[in-house]
Amino acid sequence: MVIFADDIAMFCPASTAVELQAKLDFDLQGVMNWLRNNKLLLNVPKSKLMIIGNSRKLKKFANIQLIANDAPLERVQNFKYLGVIIDENLSWKSHIEKLQIKVSQRLGILRRIKHLLPKHARIIFVNTMITSLLDYGSLVWGDKKNKIMMDSLQVLHNKAAKLVLDRPMLSSSSDALRMLHWSTLKQRRSIRRCLYVYKSINGINDIDNTFIRNADVHGYNTRHKNDLRPMKSSTCKGLLRSNCDFIADWNLLDENIRNSSSLSNFKRAVFKFFKSI
Repeated sequence: MVIFADDIAMFCPASTAVELQAKLDFDLQGVMNWLRNNKLLLNVPKSKLMIIGNSRKLKKFANIQLIANDAPLERVQNFKYLGVIIDENLSWKSHIEKLQIKVSQRLGILRRIKHLLPKHARIIFVNTMITSLLDYGSLVWGDKKNKIMMDSLQVLHNKAAKLVLDRPMLSSSSDALRMLHWSTLKQRRSIRRCLYVYKSINGINDIDNTFIRNADVHGYNTRHKNDLRPMKSSTCKGLLRSNCDFIADWNLLDENIRNSSSLSNFKRAVFKFFKSI
């Protein structure tokens, strides 16, 4: 169970429909008992049920249902949780399509008012109204073997750069990004992933450090002994976990960057590193 403010998400892993139904019923009953003891009610219309898996497994769980207050919970194919739309296949297609619509609308606003704004104001508009959207949750949904969708978002980011500079839409995107000293969205995601790992390894954030070095597993003096150990999975979906991307980006860094004495020094070094590749 994950609780954030007044949002609660329950999740149960299972290999069979019978096992999943039993686990969900047990957990839901525990929540209902807690609510009853604290004189609270579950908002059934706002509560949803979603099964996550590949197409073959979803067919096996087609008859799963949950009953709360004598009413069935609606089963959905995607659901918005904390600003990110999660779909039953974890393809992130629904979220990215919604994101494209939002960003395009805001680019349209900028196109109409850019003649009223100086350059620095346009930059502020893009950073607050567009780049923040493109960055939010991207460590979860970004670079998941969805290059076409990632490229479509980069096209929107390029348009934002050209609007800031008041350049034609057919002009060079790389020149526009270079003039503004902007990183590509992929570089921004890689930088943020490395920052996450640095904070976890050095105890700066509150998240448990789950990363393991090769040297922690074997004592061989290899050139990659200080690299993080890649995660293994028996399925292709398992290799799309966010930690796999975190580890891959971290292992690209030079040893002296990883051993930066402070977070500010690390930020400068990792930004320079990814801008150079």
